[in-house]
Amino acid sequence: MMDRLAPYMAPGVSLQDAIREAWLASIPEELRPQRQDLRMAGGACESARQRRDERAAEVSRLRIEGLHVHQIADRIGVSEGTVKRIIREHDIPAPIRTKNTERDEQIVALVRQGLSYSQVARMMGCARTTVSRAWNGRAA
Repeated sequence: MMDRLAPYMAPGVSLQDAIREAWLASIPEELRPQRQDLRMAGGACESARQRRDERAAEVSRLRIEGLHVHQIADRIGVSEGTVKRIIREHDIPAPIRTKNTERDEQIVALVRQGLSYSQVARMMGCARTTVSRAWNGRAA
């Protein structure tokens, strides 16, 4: 294969570019796409940029509302990785979380009654670590 690419290889030309040039050369001239056809047209670029900016604004708005990454991803129909990338690229701050003191007080009361962390977590519908943090913080 490399011998067929040799005419397209030059100093500073990547293998990918050489393969693309060889592919273009294999197409008859009248059917060959023009260079500008191989790139995205300006209007398409602009609309893609606009969609990206709108998506970033939506992620920012949902993040401020306090939604988690997976909730944002579900809401706007993208992957969690995409949401994380948008957050990172646009320096979107993490939501400010407030303590749920009423819930923590209920957790502490249940632990004082002798229930295990696991039992309290099941009853309260939260994680066992939440119970542990509430108990160690002694809300009540």
